[in-house]
Amino acid sequence: MDILATNLDASRSITIQCKTTQKSRKAWLLNEKCEDFYSPKHFYVFVTLGSVDERPSYHIVPSRIVAERVKTGHRNWKRKRKREDGEDAGETSVRLFSDAGDEFLERWDLLGL
Repeated sequence: MDILATNLDASRSITIQCKTTQKSRKAWLLNEKCEDFYSPKHFYVFVTLGSVDERPSYHIVPSRIVAERVKTGHRNWKRKRKREDGEDAGETSVRLFSDAGDEFLERWDLLGL
């Protein structure tokens, strides 16, 4: 975990993992472990860094949603990557999470703190 956060009276705590990308791209690289690592108290904060004079944008996503979308996305990617002879194109541990539609943009409320 990158961050352990609590509410003001420390009656609720959560863990946060941060991932960054640049150039206003709304897609972040993860590894395969994120497919099976989730908890109601674990969140991802995906950060898009803009230019030096721009405020970064933050996408706050519950870990269960990340796990589900990454697993489904990777499965779909693998189907499209079949070789011409029908054989599997190989395995990779790289996964991709995207929030192109800004569904989770600035959704700090999801943290429940």
